[in-house]
Amino acid sequence: ILLREFPSRFLLFGTFYKKVLVACSITIVVSKDDIYQFIWAHDKRYDNKSPLLYHNYHIHCKMKREGYQKIDYGVCTLDGKLNRGNYQFKKEMGGKLSKKYYLEYIY
Repeated sequence: ILLREFPSRFLLFGTFYKKVLVACSITIVVSKDDIYQFIWAHDKRYDNKSPLLYHNYHIHCKMKREGYQKIDYGVCTLDGKLNRGNYQFKKEMGGKLSKKYYLEYIY
């Protein structure tokens, strides 16, 4: 429903290798300056090709050309603990550590 209601806010990206989808992501336009890499994934069979590196590099270049200033990679924690592999991957792509604040509505 969200994609249908806000089509200009959701960007779907795919990276192909020899006509096979090897990486994909959903990116959300947060503001005129910021985007959020909501979810990304790759086909484990292509780990040796590191498809997410190329995939995200393509997104970075495109978003920079379009005038965006910041890409939010999201959290690097699992059950409240730092996921070191995820953190290192995002850091190596140029990410910087920042605080996240969560708001909850409790019924």
